[in-house]
Amino acid sequence: MNNTKKIIGLIIAIIMFAALIAGATYAILQATINTTNQTYNTTSLCFLVDYNINNVDNSQDITGTLFPSGTIAKGLSGRVGLKRNDDCPLNGIGTLKLHINSGTSTKLMTQATSYCEDRSTLEPISGIQTEADCHDEEVNGRWRGYSDPYCESTTTLERLDYKQSACASNGGTWITSSLSPLKYAIYDNAQLTGAPIAKNHIPSSAINSDFTLLDNIAINDTQKYYYIYIWLDGYHTDDSFAEAQFSGYISASAIQVEN
Repeated sequence: MNNTKKIIGLIIAIIMFAALIAGATYAILQATINTTNQTYNTTSLCFLVDYNINNVDNSQDITGTLFPSGTIAKGLSGRVGLKRNDDCPLNGIGTLKLHINSGTSTKLMTQATSYCEDRSTLEPISGIQTEADCHDEEVNGRWRGYSDPYCESTTTLERLDYKQSACASNGGTWITSSLSPLKYAIYDNAQLTGAPIAKNHIPSSAINSDFTLLDNIAINDTQKYYYIYIWLDGYHTDDSFAEAQFSGYISASAIQVEN
């Protein structure tokens, strides 16, 4: 009986603490409250989340069109803020997930077959559709397969123009398998400086499911922002990928932990 009263008191206290929060831009987090012998799934007003996706406050929707790009910053983006209510006695561990809707084009997760590469810069030459045109003397290109082995930045997943012998020593990983060109990266600053705190390729198997972007996030009374980018690697796609539809939303959850 005493344990039950303590549990009820804890949940009531959470709600009371949350009522003191100032700022209507915050939403509540779905949280798991741990007690000595039992676990309760509840909507906890103790942990707060501030969504700003595609420059829209309170929006979780990250739906839009993607274009092939060589850099992370050209994709769809959003900012998520996580914190604990200042008057709440609990800390939490949070998780950010991306739900990818069934309307997302599976083409985004499939590499193009081949392209014409500039022999000097190693960059794709746009507008060249056939191997014969690529080998034309005026073009002086080299016909390459998009899935050919390449050097990828270990830090950002961006393509690096290094041969296998120089890849690792220049901060890269030599990729020999065909990976999804749809990628994400999360930074802890709006300038995208330093290494991302999370990054990965997004496979087609993630469509119509929740894809974990970042977990084990410490939630306390210090406001922390996470800047999320979803981008399409232009080095493994071609012009036919332009304006491909991506549909999804960002969600956050939390687990209460002892201080």
